[in-house]
Amino acid sequence: MKFFLSLVFIFLLNPILSQAKEKTLRPIVVFGDSTDQVDRGFTGQTINEKKIELYQFTDVNRALKQVSGVYVREEDGLGLRPNIGLRGTNPDRSKKIVLLEDDVLIGPAPYSAPAAYYTPNMNHVERLDVYKGFSATGIGPNSVGGAINYISSQIPDNILNTKNSAQLNYGSFNTWNGKLSSSGPANFGQTKIGSYLIEGSHIFSEGFKTVDGGSNTDVIKSEILAKYKLDISKGDRAQKLEFRLGYSVEDSNETYLGLSVDDFKNSPFRRYSASALDNMKWDHQTYQIRHTLQVSESGLLESVSYRNDYSRTWNRLDKFRDNSPTRSLANLLNNPSSDALFYGILIGDTDSAAAGANGELIIANNKRDFFSQGVQTKYTDEFSLNLKSGILKIEPEVFVRAHQDQVFRDQTSNNFEMFDGALEAVGDPEQQTSLEKQTTMAYTLSTSTKFTYKSYVLAPVVRMESVRYDFKNDLNSANNANRSDFAFIPGVSIFKRITPHFSLGTSFNRAASLAGLSASGDEVKETASNYELLFKYLNPDLLLQFDSTLFYTDYQNITGTCTVSGGCISGSGESFNGGAANIYGLEGGMTKGFYLGQVYLPLGLNFTYLDATFDSNFTSNSPEWGVGDVKKGDPLPYIPEFQYTLSLGATYKKLTSEVSVTSQTKVFDQSVQAGRVEIDEFQFVDLVAHYQLSDPLRLSFKASNLFDKEYAVAARPFGLRPGMPQALQMGLKYIF
Repeated sequence: MKFFLSLVFIFLLNPILSQAKEKTLRPIVVFGDSTDQVDRGFTGQTINEKKIELYQFTDVNRALKQVSGVYVREEDGLGLRPNIGLRGTNPDRSKKIVLLEDDVLIGPAPYSAPAAYYTPNMNHVERLDVYKGFSATGIGPNSVGGAINYISSQIPDNILNTKNSAQLNYGSFNTWNGKLSSSGPANFGQTKIGSYLIEGSHIFSEGFKTVDGGSNTDVIKSEILAKYKLDISKGDRAQKLEFRLGYSVEDSNETYLGLSVDDFKNSPFRRYSASALDNMKWDHQTYQIRHTLQVSESGLLESVSYRNDYSRTWNRLDKFRDNSPTRSLANLLNNPSSDALFYGILIGDTDSAAAGANGELIIANNKRDFFSQGVQTKYTDEFSLNLKSGILKIEPEVFVRAHQDQVFRDQTSNNFEMFDGALEAVGDPEQQTSLEKQTTMAYTLSTSTKFTYKSYVLAPVVRMESVRYDFKNDLNSANNANRSDFAFIPGVSIFKRITPHFSLGTSFNRAASLAGLSASGDEVKETASNYELLFKYLNPDLLLQFDSTLFYTDYQNITGTCTVSGGCISGSGESFNGGAANIYGLEGGMTKGFYLGQVYLPLGLNFTYLDATFDSNFTSNSPEWGVGDVKKGDPLPYIPEFQYTLSLGATYKKLTSEVSVTSQTKVFDQSVQAGRVEIDEFQFVDLVAHYQLSDPLRLSFKASNLFDKEYAVAARPFGLRPGMPQALQMGLKYIF
């Protein structure tokens, strides 16, 4: 392995070592735009197509390390079910942020069940837009932290010829990733009437963990995406109609079950035999019709009708038949000595018979069906007023959405016993544990206007949402509930260009997360006030760009949502109030370009410092924060104090490469001090390289966790779980 890595480094460094012998022109570098960056004010951050193509991300967690202010709690090391937080919001199941795909809500049921077990396939994502603080004010339903918009593969503009590509990557753990793509004009006779895009991909991996007893940990993901754009313009007004169909599936043998501290130290990639039957299967369909109309020289109206269907079955180890607190899976792994008999059964060293019927293990079959549908319209325009003292540029935007979503939980369980290190069905009748439905209807109106006068930019915004929740429990009708609510969320920012290269701004906005219903049927709303101070510097002549944001979030009421991934036993989705909390921090990014002869070396850094604590004392009933007394100053779960990613690239002739170092300080799995588990700080290094063998053929290499660091990423819901070990990958892409 060391010899192989040495060859790779020689391959990467050879152009630099030999550059003095070459007499070639420097590569052309496009480094920002002063007007575009310095005058834009509070906008989102972007992980662009070039970066995504270079790293060939299949794990969105890895991709989001490229921007500041984003926190991820890895779960399986493969990015199957991301846990994403922004500006200190709890990352569990990305439930406190808004997930969009092409500006459309993409969570399975973003109002009824915000915990997102689905994320778009990165094989078909060409850009990620991240909105935080003020820039997310107009995006609902959750605006305290922000939003992430996955921009899927787009049909090339004005495409005249068919373009096809085939890509195949192979790497560690027998991992295969193949993708086929075709795009081009759609003609009727000799007349072009539109254009199309069709993509398909398939991922297979044996996984990097080993189950006691030999069960497989295979992961299979497949997707097909089809788009067709029809040009129906008349006269001098552009008008287009786009249709989108998407279908994706997953079959993964992953688990919630982690390891005890000692077992993790000895063998971090081990899985106990009690998790041998754990399996997730899901399928996702998406349908969209998008209409774009140029209503005036500068006015644009874009409307989308959408429907997403998501069905998943999560077959997983849930608990012991004896479900007393000391025999919970979390307690047994956090404190194995508290009950050696049941710990022995859990890890497969002891038969269940030694504890009688109480030693049986319950396997939950959590089947859920979701839909999310709606229509939305956005109108944007731009015009100017000639004042005596100067020109006032006005850019209004109005957004309207009617949205409905639903989650139907049909959950059952079966009893198994541990016998000779393997699970065997007991034969008891299957038990119905949940049969319930929650439906939400939401109407959103968001309006904003950007006023630009000389070197000033003023941008007021307001979002209004009217929401109705309906909950029906077919096992216990006493829990049926419904409730309506209205949210008014304003904000304003002001921004000034101080010099041609430097600008600063400040903003304030109210924020809310519409989280659903509590166990008593009440709507639990998270409310906060956000404050920001922004600095931007961009000098293309110096190949230097820097920005930083000082932010403060004052929670009037922070909420938690009950999910198994967060440690809640029932996983019903009910919400909890947590009182006041304070989050403040500093985030930023820097890019500096250098030339070493004909080699271009871009240096990049993004960093986030954050202090996230509760600001009041209360008794928590939510396992998300821990069950017990939360005191003022206790930390919010899984929020590191400091994290950064430092990268150095090299571009020379046909070679492009980059190495990145990612670091994160320690985090805690809960706020309550009693039983709190600390996750140690960690660092890892990734290396990528592309070499253009010829115009149509490209060779790629990728090393994730280059130095094979072993580290824990989570202790929820049951025990410690590892990040991905060293993974090497080679690939070819052919365009024809």
